[in-house]
Formats: sequence, structure tokens, C-alpha cells
Amino acid sequence: EAMKKKDYESAISFYNQAIDLSPNGPSTHIFLSNRAAAECHLQRYDDAVTSCTESIAMKGDYPKAFSRNALS
Repeated sequence: EAMKKKDYESAISFYNQAIDLSPNGPSTHIFLSNRAAAECHLQRYDDAVTSCTESIAMKGDYPKAFSRNALS
């Protein structure tokens, strides 16, 4: 919901909470990639690259992480 509302700071906070609750869960790579999208919107490109890199390390075939990394 925060992403839909373009409240990127809150979105990052929510993704961080989800990652903290499930650091190795089946959806953590998605949370990391989505956090990268929010970071890109805030022009925090170094942070976005880090988030994408972590996402790719967890699931090396997740295409959104690669595409978001390219935007960073």
C-alpha cells in the first residue's frame, strides 16, 4: 500500500521489517527487490544496488532484481 501511495520511506521501513522477520524466507528476495524499487524512487541508487545484489544472492534467477539493478 505504501508503494501505491508513493510513500517510499514507509515502504522501505515495511520491507525492512519483513526482511528482519524472515531473513531467509521464501519471499525475502522479493522484499529486497521491492525495497530497491522504493530506494530508486528516492534516488538512493547505492542502496538500491545493495538491495538488488542481496536479492540476486538469494535467488539468482529473479528477473526483477536484475532489471532494478540495471536502473540503479
